[in-house]
This record gives sequence, C-alpha cells and structure tokens, in this order.
Amino acid sequence: MRISEPKVEIYKRNTEETIDEVSEFSISNWMNKKENKKEVKEEDKENLPQEHFSQMDVEREWELYLKDLREKDAVKYSAVKVCKLEKLEEEIILVKVPSGLAKLEFKSIQKEYLTVLQTKVNNFHIKIKYKQDESLKKEVITKKKMFDKFAEKNPVLLKLDDLMKFDFS
Repeated sequence: MRISEPKVEIYKRNTEETIDEVSEFSISNWMNKKENKKEVKEEDKENLPQEHFSQMDVEREWELYLKDLREKDAVKYSAVKVCKLEKLEEEIILVKVPSGLAKLEFKSIQKEYLTVLQTKVNNFHIKIKYKQDESLKKEVITKKKMFDKFAEKNPVLLKLDDLMKFDFS
C-alpha cells in the first residue's frame, strides 16, 4: 500500500474577470447619474407643501432652536443669539446679523434651522437673506465704564476715586 501525498491545489486568478469588472465602471456614467439626481430634487421641491406662516412662528421656532443649540454648542449659541429673524415676504426670512462673524456662524447652522422651521410650518420654499445691522452689537460694560456713567451723574465720585484710587481692572 502506498501512502498518497496530499494534493495541493494552486488557485489562479482569472485576470479576464477582474478586467471586465473594472471596465464596467465609467466616470462619465457616474457623473451623469449625479446630474440626474439633481434634476429629480429640483422637480420634487416644486411639489412640496407651501403653507402660510407668521412672524410669530418664525420667532417661536428660533427661540426653541436657540435653547437646543445652547446645550449642544455654546460657542455657536453665543455668536448667533443676537441675530434677529424677520419675515419679509411669504417665502423670505431676513436675518439681521451684527457682524460678519455672526453671519458665518449663522450660515453654519442655517441648513439645520431651516429644516426644522420648514417642517414645523409645513412650507418648504423658505429662503434666507442676510442684512448687517450694527445696532444689534452688544457693548460689553466693564466696571470702569459703569463707574464713568455714575460719575457723569454724580461728579463727587471722581473726587472719591482720586482720594481712594479705585482699581477697576
């Protein structure tokens, strides 16, 4: 009786199959698919609801969104809490921002807020416009500024400051 040697099978890759698999992918086909998706989205947007909403709806949703944002991201909250939202026309909301930085921060949360607002008021045609409004800037009142305001009303405080050398740092 003879002991048989174990059979070792050598697997060869069929190169023809891999070439066929790769050649199925075409960059131009891939790009055309993306363009078709964009066209479908634009057509779908026309069919979405467009119900009436009021300034009160905009303000209420903004306040609720700010409460959520304060818990999620305090930095963005601090930057956008001074922004004022105003309904201009049926589909346009004017966002008054105090500075360019506030505008950039609002743009970073715009899509999320707009999605929330659109679903709550059932109007998916809302657009946002921006306007810079310097009056929204909040002045930081330091102890020195507060003392100067009091000193305008009561000049005796200036003499007291000279005598006591108050430190307002």
